[in-house]
Amino acid sequence: GPLGDRQRVQSVWVDIYVPHELPPGTYRGQISIVHRATDKQAMLEVELEVGEFTLADELHLDVDLMNYGFLNIERGWPDMILDGPRHRAIEREFFRAAHRHRMTFAIVPYNHDGSIPRGLKPELAGAGETIRVRDWSAWDERFGPILSGEAFADLPRARQPVAHFFLPYNLMWPSDIRYWQKPTYRTECVRIGEAFRAHLLERGWTKPKYQVYYNHKKPYLFFPWDLDEPTGQADLDALRYLGEIVSEAFPDKRPPTVLFRLDVGHFFCRNAPHCTSPKEASERVVDVLGPLVDLWNIGRRHNWPNLAQVRKLKAQGKSVYYYSPSNRVHEPLLQAVVFGWYGYKYEADGACFWNATDWTDWSGDAAPQDPYTNAGGEAEGSSMLFYPGSRFGYDGPIPSMRLKAMRRGFQDFEYLRLIEKRGLRTRQELIQMADVLLLANEADLILAKRPDLLLAREPDYPRLRRAMYELLAGSQPRALRRAHPLPDGLRKTYSSNDTPVELAETAYRGDSYTAIVRSAGARPGASRETRNYVSADRGRAVTSAGP
Repeated sequence: GPLGDRQRVQSVWVDIYVPHELPPGTYRGQISIVHRATDKQAMLEVELEVGEFTLADELHLDVDLMNYGFLNIERGWPDMILDGPRHRAIEREFFRAAHRHRMTFAIVPYNHDGSIPRGLKPELAGAGETIRVRDWSAWDERFGPILSGEAFADLPRARQPVAHFFLPYNLMWPSDIRYWQKPTYRTECVRIGEAFRAHLLERGWTKPKYQVYYNHKKPYLFFPWDLDEPTGQADLDALRYLGEIVSEAFPDKRPPTVLFRLDVGHFFCRNAPHCTSPKEASERVVDVLGPLVDLWNIGRRHNWPNLAQVRKLKAQGKSVYYYSPSNRVHEPLLQAVVFGWYGYKYEADGACFWNATDWTDWSGDAAPQDPYTNAGGEAEGSSMLFYPGSRFGYDGPIPSMRLKAMRRGFQDFEYLRLIEKRGLRTRQELIQMADVLLLANEADLILAKRPDLLLAREPDYPRLRRAMYELLAGSQPRALRRAHPLPDGLRKTYSSNDTPVELAETAYRGDSYTAIVRSAGARPGASRETRNYVSADRGRAVTSAGP
């Protein structure tokens, strides 16, 4: 065009909240785009179809956006005063932004050396049998509104509190590692646990799931165990000791519920094809810690291949999450969407993204760089889902496009659950539907019992989401009934039982493909139509034919 290199393409994501009480129907409107330099205007026509179903305010997949005491939002605002009014206000906006995207912003409230940044714990007094919380007021002021839901009163999921919250328990709090395996260590941890339960119950903050999580690792040279991602027997022994203390401190699983959480990197390695360094402890971790751990957060590469083991844990009443980095900045947004679908497919109770604010390389000491141009350094954004608004004078987070796409997938999780709950499709039928239309290279169509042709399909996410809408709206999904032509170059003639056939088109019908072939008859121009129904079970095909 005449502008040459001055032309730019810029994508814009606009969130429009559809209120719960909005009546179903078709709504039409316009979006006006004005060029501020020339006052030229473009009008976009918008049509919105609203169904009779509503997303639940309560989350059935708990999405954990982790942050750390040593790597938190302070790096985005170097001039803030720690635990001051401005810091607390900025932090609150991160909790609100995550809530708006159906996720939970969660701070691991201590450093690797066990120190706790100011304001992340209640102040204690006394020692041994007389240890107590001296004053709850500052801790309550900072975190009470997110535990009650008051901080979210004006958001779409109004007044729903955070789904979970980390308590400041670690190897150095509420007791000191100097008392390790001495009566004092157990006594102080138990007494403060009793104080926490009584206080949360008194304040009515009973809906969140509170977690006790030990994140210490040997490479940081403070403690001799890997309590996060344990790999050896000594690690398991230390975790067993801690788990017994947590069980004594929080014996009652009625609300307020406190869960002993374990993050496992190696879990039954023999079943994980991508594990390059299998650990012997991965086979024993359930035997040693199974009775004590309430929440198993398992790395996705070991979680998903071990669905049978996951089901055993869930049958015992355990919660099972998977953890993962997010997709990288340069990767397709559909890779962010599928986290919700994987959560449904592998029967997860939660999904954990181990960092959401890594605005520079977390493992080094280099000065922070501009995350808007650095994309999170070596991690390429896979541990960064928010950007700091400080660059634009805004005291709050700016959500990434990947976070928006992830929300879409977590909404899909709720839709899938609702479809299954209403008896409109079974879980297996929904998984097959997604495998075929969404997961590239995992559900290829094989024609006939002999694989003459392998059709690798591209993901068709809009079609899949439309099918979910139609199912919930009470109609047969037209999006899945609609036939589509074969890609160019694949309309060929094949031989079936020595009879020439032409592959004409395919259509997906709920749990199978239909391949329509036309057989050449004896007379010129004559043909007979045959349909082959091909099961879409992760690349395997079962076929039958009929007129």
